[in-house]
Amino acid sequence: MGGFVAFYHWQPWEVDWLGALMPEANPRSDLDSAELMKTGIRVMVVVAHPDDSEFYAGGILHALGEAGARIQLVVATDGDKDYYWFEDHEENSLIRRGEQDRATDLWRGLPPIYLGFADGRVRSNLALRRALEREIQRFEPAVILGFDAEFPRSPSHQDHRRVGQATEAAFEESRWQGWLLRMETRAPNWAFDITSRWDQKQKTVMVHESQFGPKREFILELIRSRAEKDGELIGAALAEGFRVTRVTRRSASKQAY
Repeated sequence: MGGFVAFYHWQPWEVDWLGALMPEANPRSDLDSAELMKTGIRVMVVVAHPDDSEFYAGGILHALGEAGARIQLVVATDGDKDYYWFEDHEENSLIRRGEQDRATDLWRGLPPIYLGFADGRVRSNLALRRALEREIQRFEPAVILGFDAEFPRSPSHQDHRRVGQATEAAFEESRWQGWLLRMETRAPNWAFDITSRWDQKQKTVMVHESQFGPKREFILELIRSRAEKDGELIGAALAEGFRVTRVTRRSASKQAY
């Protein structure tokens, strides 16, 4: 038993053992997709690892890029897997950053920003919150895509949850206002139809050959099954689901729509 507990705390995945908490109120968002697809709209995507953006939001990112959005990806870690002693951490970092750079080019994003925090050991601490706050203030996005730390899927990577927490703390400190789209959520209230973009998403996900290549069929089937489930929200064959809120500066609080 002690060995299992030690292993659970060492590895980076978290399971909600006591059941899936759900929001008391989670009304369907009235965010208009056309509002997002404006030429020049500023969108910031905040993730934990190289490959997260394509895995969870590759379809909508392709649509935004084609519509002429300015998209800034911020990656908290380099994906070096430093917590695994049998990995070549420096090589992992170089490979995964290169893959992310190429994937970002496919959906027409700006050069990614890598913050270099510890992969597998991310904490929502002052250093991460301040780093994210600086990027939000610099880029001034109208939309932020980030992880759902409050109602995440289970199991989920602890880095995803911590980066989600830090992102929300950072924009509250910076008094940001705009649309917040939380991905990897068990409580989606809005979805984007990616049926016509499935081929694009597959291609972009598989740029991350170092992570997904050996298990290509499993990964693509996993993503597709999630997309089918999210599609049920809007009657689409395939979709990416998000828990969406409108953040208002006036009240410095998150208002659901």
